[in-house]
Amino acid sequence: MWNKILAFGRDRRGAIAVLFAVAIYPVMMMIVAAIDLSRMSQQQARLQAALDAA
Repeated sequence: MWNKILAFGRDRRGAIAVLFAVAIYPVMMMIVAAIDLSRMSQQQARLQAALDAA
């Protein structure tokens, strides 16, 4: 019984899946933030161009 419990604790298979699941959230948030900031900058440039043309 103890051998199975200890073997379960030493088993590393599937650990990368857990690491990926935990790490993907901050990575996706950074990508979304970069896209959002880019779109905001483009909108601000368009607004400024419209104000300059008026």
